[in-house]
Amino acid sequence: MAVIRPFECVRPAEKVADRVAALPYDVYDSKEARAEVEREPLSFLKIDRAETQFDESVDMYSEHVYKKAHDMLLEAIDDGTFITDKDKAYYVYELTMDGRTQTGIVACASIDDYLNNVIKKHENTRADKELDRINHVDTCSAQTGPIFLAYRANAVISAEVAKAKQEKPVYSFTAVDGIRHQVWKISSKESVEAIENAFAGINQIYIADGHHRAASAVKVGLRRREANPGYTGKEEFNYFLSVLFPDEELMIMPYNRVVKDLNGLSEEEFMAKIKDKFTVSESSTQVAPSKKGEFGMYLGKKWYTLTAKEEILSSDPVFPVDEKTVEYVFGRVDRPWTAYEADPDAEYERTVEIDLSALEPTVSLPHLPSNTKVVSEVKGLPIQQVLIGSCTNGRISDLRQAAEILQGHHVHDGVRCIVIPATQQVSLDCIKEGLTEIFIEAGCAVSTPTCGPCLGGHMGCMCEGERAVATTNRNFVGRMGHVKSEVILASPAVAAASAIMGCVADPGDIAKEAQ
Repeated sequence: MAVIRPFECVRPAEKVADRVAALPYDVYDSKEARAEVEREPLSFLKIDRAETQFDESVDMYSEHVYKKAHDMLLEAIDDGTFITDKDKAYYVYELTMDGRTQTGIVACASIDDYLNNVIKKHENTRADKELDRINHVDTCSAQTGPIFLAYRANAVISAEVAKAKQEKPVYSFTAVDGIRHQVWKISSKESVEAIENAFAGINQIYIADGHHRAASAVKVGLRRREANPGYTGKEEFNYFLSVLFPDEELMIMPYNRVVKDLNGLSEEEFMAKIKDKFTVSESSTQVAPSKKGEFGMYLGKKWYTLTAKEEILSSDPVFPVDEKTVEYVFGRVDRPWTAYEADPDAEYERTVEIDLSALEPTVSLPHLPSNTKVVSEVKGLPIQQVLIGSCTNGRISDLRQAAEILQGHHVHDGVRCIVIPATQQVSLDCIKEGLTEIFIEAGCAVSTPTCGPCLGGHMGCMCEGERAVATTNRNFVGRMGHVKSEVILASPAVAAASAIMGCVADPGDIAKEAQ
């Protein structure tokens, strides 16, 4: 479920709204930004790009620039350029370009939904661009640029938007670029509750634009949480400003790039270079890519379809550092860290392609992790214990997977099922998400974070002749108790299914049983 909440808005006074309105900060280079602020001194761009208030010799990323943005924001509030609404409300934002209208809801989205992938991303982000917006948001203590989100159209939300548009708009003006902007406010208790509840029933929301702004807002929120360990989740830093558009009103525009020259190559030489990495075919019509790795190219008054060759497609089993990794590291380390990536020209001995959708669940039989078998070869093998979690597979995502299988079922008679979250934070997340309740109702023993039976310490050490399915990382002789006990290593899904069945089991069997 998505948490999309109303908020107390700081916004332009109606009489200056058309002058304050500005394009996103990152569509301008520094020179263009300065020219725009000179053209319109009230433009919000002067706050988003505060280097425009300094000589060009000043580093645009210096702390003085961010402090200036903070000061100008407060000045604009003090002098009445901006007003502050005292009630929590949603806002309807509509823009019309070339006769086409698009209408969305302005609201605050949850950083937890971002971290838990309820809000889904399709781009990686650059650390340097993130750092700029982190410093801007953190110094200003304000979300100054909304994230463009998309969701599957919802009848309740659409009805509330249509009802709001029957009223007089808060703003209605046409900007200098010819785009009309209109805003309505939704503040009635009934409508606010209807919209909030409708979004709570939506399980996926997508970032259409603003990946860097979103990642930066989330990192500031995490930083504030670290500074305020007693946070409740209701504080403003747990949310970021967004505008959400229904899918039926979106238009996906082409992502085009113009190459100014051929770097000294003739058209024939350039095409030869392209053919090193792409399969090239000429087209009699304009090319619109239809799949990943496909491009359209216009050269010499001709269209071509370019299809990437296998050797330039990413198939690295060591995954590059992405935004999820950066999110995890951020706030958890107190020293500088470095992300390592393969060299662009690295050569590999061989490429192994694995179709993950075709893989069966796999387990490691006693007494080596490398002693692997697919579940279908060993299912039905009786067990007396299941251990889900520990440091290896005790992340919140692992425990969600186990809870999904255990929900509505009960641990088999004669089987002990122990759940051990990896960290205190995971324990708290399990409680907040209701996973702990699911485990207890299923008959599991839920522990605080500990090594427990994984190293034969306590809470689940096995007796002679007993066998366990565990999500831990080692199954050597005597690892979990008696030297004549056995440990089978498995995934959280296989472990949960085995706890229900009382033997090594395939998670797919539980799903079939439920049907």
